[in-house]
Amino acid sequence: MELSLLPDVAAWEEGERRPQVRGDHAARETQLQSSMPPAEGSQKLWDKLTSELGLCKSLCVKPGSDGCSTGVARLSCAGDLTKYAAAVRASLPQIQANTFSKPHGIIEMPNPPPEYFLFEPFVETDQISARSKSVWMMAGGEPQAVDDGLSWAGRSRWVEITVGVLGSKNEMRALTPSITVRESGDILSLEEKFQGGTGINLTPPPASIVIIIEANTIPGMTPSTVLFHQALAENPPLSPQEFLKTAVLLALERSSSFGRAAAQQGSTDLQQTDLQN
Repeated sequence: MELSLLPDVAAWEEGERRPQVRGDHAARETQLQSSMPPAEGSQKLWDKLTSELGLCKSLCVKPGSDGCSTGVARLSCAGDLTKYAAAVRASLPQIQANTFSKPHGIIEMPNPPPEYFLFEPFVETDQISARSKSVWMMAGGEPQAVDDGLSWAGRSRWVEITVGVLGSKNEMRALTPSITVRESGDILSLEEKFQGGTGINLTPPPASIVIIIEANTIPGMTPSTVLFHQALAENPPLSPQEFLKTAVLLALERSSSFGRAAAQQGSTDLQQTDLQN
């Protein structure tokens, strides 16, 4: 797997800066300003969006410059778009569970709202459930604990994965990917991603072809983040302290290179001014 990623979701959407990815694919997306349409315009906009994105039946909406699960929702009809738009216009801190036509949990909304939102086809992923020894099954008339593990429903070829990348510009490499198993709904909640004891992370996952949905440079850095799992899966393993130290040193190196480039540009501009005078 070879990935080339960008500074943030907004930059990802700019066509001339979209990454060239070998062996993998990028999801189709379109933008919509935060001035969401009123209810009477939702059906027309819904028809336009689903047509532009390949006659899809459901859409995934997300803020253009936020990360993780903030503001991410599955919209299945124009009525869902109307409710989402109303929440954005009212600057609601949350959208309550099961507001939309498909079951979902509480959706934390960005505050303040971003300049624009991204829409992309919603990809149906396979339902993955976790088994633990707290689940018992009858075998030969006697109760027995089922071994820990994961089971797939087998109705879809797709699963959602998260993969960290680490390195300097043009030299970034992918860490070992992870699957975070959701407990309900279609979108992973913030708690399932980052709160200890709620999410189940599988590193590495059984995946081959990858469709890149977005690049996120502001991942949630809690003790439960999958980045630490992925760093520990490296050979040799990177401890959380070593991973964070590497990330900080790379950021300082990048900041220093920007400073040198800016100073060089300033010197060039000054020389040109002197010549003109």
